[in-house]
Amino acid sequence: MKDQPYRQNPLLRLSYSFIAPIYDFVIERPMRAARRASLAALPTDQPRRVLISGVGTGL
Repeated sequence: MKDQPYRQNPLLRLSYSFIAPIYDFVIERPMRAARRASLAALPTDQPRRVLISGVGTGL
């Protein structure tokens, strides 16, 4: 992990900072129904704990 020069690249970091909010805005609405359906499929007869794992570039 120490040798990751792409983490130090200001242009790359800036591009991800710009693109991420746009991506989130565009993707949120189409994914909303699937997210609600998957949460609704959870059992309701026991306490609910949900781990939502994030998957990304690691930047």
